[in-house]
Amino acid sequence: MDSCGVLASLSGAWQQALELPGPVLGRDETFHLYIRLSDEPDRRLIGRFRVEVRR
Repeated sequence: MDSCGVLASLSGAWQQALELPGPVLGRDETFHLYIRLSDEPDRRLIGRFRVEVRR
């Protein structure tokens, strides 16, 4: 299964599809997404990605 998401403005007027390297586990107040990169038992990898929008 492919992991994907949508980045959108608060009003919903602007949207951008995202292809992600794995499922999103969470986010924080500084716009970091925590994404599971590997689900191998005892060797799970979680990546932290920052979302930036440039116009």
